[in-house]
Amino acid sequence: MAASNSFLSTPLLKPSVSHFAKPLVSIPIFCLYKNMKKKNMHAKASAVAADSSETAILQNDSIETKTTNLNEKTEKLVLPTNDSSGKLLRIRHTCAHVMAMAVQKLYPDAKVTIGPWIDNGFYYDFDIEPLTDKDLKRIKKEMDRIIARNLPLIREEVSRDEAQRRIMAINEPYKMEILESIKEDPITIYHIGNEWWDLCAGPHVETTGNIDRKAVELESVAGAYWRGDEKKPMLQRIYGTAWEDEEQLKAYLHFKEEAKRRDHRRLGQDLDLFSIQEEAGGGLVFWHPKGAIVRNIIEDSWKKIHIERGYDLLYTPHVARADLWKISGHLDFYRENMYDQMNIEEELYQLRPMNCPYHILVYKRKLNSYRDFPIRVAELGTVYRYELSGSLHGLFRVRGFTQVDFNLPQRFDMTYVDSNSEKKRPIMIHRAVLGSLERFFGVLIEHYVGDFPLWLSPIQARVLPVTDIQLEYCNEVRNKLKANSIRAEVCHGERLPKLIRNAEKQKIPLMAVVGPKEVEMQTVTVRSRFGGELGTMMLDDFISRIKSATENRTSF
Repeated sequence: MAASNSFLSTPLLKPSVSHFAKPLVSIPIFCLYKNMKKKNMHAKASAVAADSSETAILQNDSIETKTTNLNEKTEKLVLPTNDSSGKLLRIRHTCAHVMAMAVQKLYPDAKVTIGPWIDNGFYYDFDIEPLTDKDLKRIKKEMDRIIARNLPLIREEVSRDEAQRRIMAINEPYKMEILESIKEDPITIYHIGNEWWDLCAGPHVETTGNIDRKAVELESVAGAYWRGDEKKPMLQRIYGTAWEDEEQLKAYLHFKEEAKRRDHRRLGQDLDLFSIQEEAGGGLVFWHPKGAIVRNIIEDSWKKIHIERGYDLLYTPHVARADLWKISGHLDFYRENMYDQMNIEEELYQLRPMNCPYHILVYKRKLNSYRDFPIRVAELGTVYRYELSGSLHGLFRVRGFTQVDFNLPQRFDMTYVDSNSEKKRPIMIHRAVLGSLERFFGVLIEHYVGDFPLWLSPIQARVLPVTDIQLEYCNEVRNKLKANSIRAEVCHGERLPKLIRNAEKQKIPLMAVVGPKEVEMQTVTVRSRFGGELGTMMLDDFISRIKSATENRTSF
C-alpha cells in the first residue's frame, strides 16, 4: 500500500520537523503548489526533498556497531566504505585476484571469469564443479599462504594481439570473451608475482603482504549464470569480505549476525505476522491477524495526523484505462515495471503502479481558484509493480504494496484561476518518507526485533492459568481487558512454566498469571517481558496501567 498525499499552497511550505518526528507519522506526501518565482521554488523544493531522503542517506553512508572492551566501555566504530577508503577498495580488489589464484592452484581445471569488489567485499565467478563450505576453508588457507608470501602486484600493458595470444595459451575462453568486450587499448594485465595474471584495470595494493589475512573471510558460494543469462553456463560464485584490519572484520560480522537476528522474514514467520504464499504468487503479502493489528495502528495514526494537518482522505480504483498511463508518461518510461494490460470490453485497462494520476483526476473534477489553496489530499492506495522473482525480498521488495513531479500538471493540463482571472499551471510535489506500509512494517519488525512496545504489540497481555480450574476466571479477565480496548488472549493446556516460555518466545509484553488466590481475590499476578515479576494487582489497576502506558506510549 502506498501512502499518497497532495498539497496546494501559495508558499512552498516545508513540513514541520515535529510532525514527522515519530516513525508512525513519517509518511509520503504528494503536494500541489501554486506557481511562484522559479528561484524561490527550486530552493525550497530542494529542502523538502532533502528532508524526505535524509535518513536513507545516513544509513547507507556507514554501518555502525558497538564494540565493548575489557573495561566494559562502549565505543562506536564506523566502518569504512569503498567510496570513503581507497585503501579498502584496493584490498578488496586484490583479494578477489588472490582468491582466483588460490582456486586455480587447488583446482587446475577451473576457468576464471570476472571478480569485482562489491559493497562489503568481493566475489569471483568460476567455471568449476559445485563447491562446498569445506572447499571454501581449503581456498581460504591457500589465500593465507599467498598473502604471507608478500607477492608483488605488477601492472603490464600489452597489445590486443598479445593479450589474445596469452589467453589462448592458457585456454581461458571466458577471458577471451571479456577481452572482446574491452574497447580501450592498450590492454592492461595484473600479475601476482610471476605465477598468475588476469585482465584488469586495477587498482590493487602493492604486494599481497599489504592485506591482513585475519581481516579476510570467505562467506558463501552460490550459482550464477555467466553474464546473468540463464541460457549460458552456470558458474560457481564465491563471495568474500575483506577489511583493513581484524577489528573491522569483527565489527562487520557482528553487524551481519545482528541483521540475521533482526531479519523480518524469519521474525514474520516465527511471530505469525505475515506470509508470502507461493500458491498465490511471489511478492504478494498476506497480512495475518497479528500483523493486521499493527497495520491498523499505523493506518489509524496516519489518518489521524493527516486529518489534523488539514488533509482530505481519498480512495481511488486499483485499475484504470491504459490511456491514463499514456498521458502520465508511465507507459513510456516505466513500462518494464508495470503488469500487462487487461482487455475489458474492447478497452485496455492497467493495474496502477502509482497513485498520483488518480489524484490529478480528482483535482480536475472542477475549476480551482487560487483561493482554494492549499489543497491537501491523502490516500493509502495499493499499487502494483512488476518485479523479477529474483529481486523479491520479504516486505522490502514486493509486487503489490500500499504507499508514493513537476511535469504531470502539464501532461494532464492542470490549471487554476489566479487573482486576475487568468489560468495558471499549478506545481505538484511528491514526498515519500514512509514509502509503503509493507516496507515500513518490515523496518519496524527489524528495528524492534519483533519485540514491539506495549502500545504497538499485536497482543498486549496473555492470561495464563496455573491449572484449567482457573480457566473460567481467566476468560473473564480477558473479556474485561478487551472491553477496555486492550488486546488480550488466554492461553492454557500446558504447565505454567511452558506457558510462560511460550509467551516469552512470542514476545508478549505482559503476562497475567491466575491461580486459586487470584481467583479468590479477583486479582492477577503480573509478569513483564522487560521488568520481570511485578507482583499481584487488582484487575482494575492492571487495566488502568495498561491504558495509561498505551495512551502515552510508555513502558508498563
